[in-house]
Amino acid sequence: MTVSDIDIELAFGNSGRVERLYEQFGRRLRSLREEARLTQDQVAERVNLKRTSITNIESGRQHIALHQLFLLAAAVGRSPGDLLPDPGLALQELLPNGTVAALRASAEDDELLDFAMRVVSNDQTRRVGPTK
Repeated sequence: MTVSDIDIELAFGNSGRVERLYEQFGRRLRSLREEARLTQDQVAERVNLKRTSITNIESGRQHIALHQLFLLAAAVGRSPGDLLPDPGLALQELLPNGTVAALRASAEDDELLDFAMRVVSNDQTRRVGPTK
């Protein structure tokens, strides 16, 4: 277990939610790799990793560093943002069960819901930021 693993677990109280984000990222990478008609070997060669690392990234078992996000995106001819999970889905994964549904149910209109989601999203971002 690394220091970052401990920090993530403390911040979210449930590492399983973070794991699901990596699984979503991996599925996105696999889909874009296949769309680009590339093999895992070809992507691995482009980013200086082994094929087994690409397999593990695509399955969500191997986490990546920020610089690898840019390398993987370039390897499949996309922008880094294209590889990231849908923000709405990602937010749902990070929040306690039912929070997003409660926000939707209590919002009087879409503008209020959008505002509430931005506030909650910003709160989640602050929680995983550096601790003092």
